Amino acid sequence: MICATKEELRLRLKRESVDGRIPCSSALRIASELDLDTEVVGEALDDMGIKIMKCQLACFP
Repeated sequence: MICATKEELRLRLKRESVDGRIPCSSALRIASELDLDTEVVGEALDDMGIKIMKCQLACFP
């Protein structure tokens, strides 16, 4: 189990995003790889101003 820090999560999200957007599949993969709830990832995305695109399951609030 990986214990991700907020900074690690933010770096991963920033690296995967393009023009302030990130595919839902990438956000879900990051949540899984870092063993985080999608809510935590969604909150980080909101805080960073990154929008989800190509959402598959409406997992992010």
